[in-house]
Amino acid sequence: MNACQVKALISISFYLSFKVNTFDKENNYLNTRI
Repeated sequence: MNACQVKALISISFYLSFKVNTFDKENNYLNTRI
């Protein structure tokens, strides 16, 4: 693997973890509202 592939994998994993974190926060917010 070259440096470009490593950077792409790292950025994708950061992006996915960020999306999952915000999704979980929204779910918790909705659950506490109900």
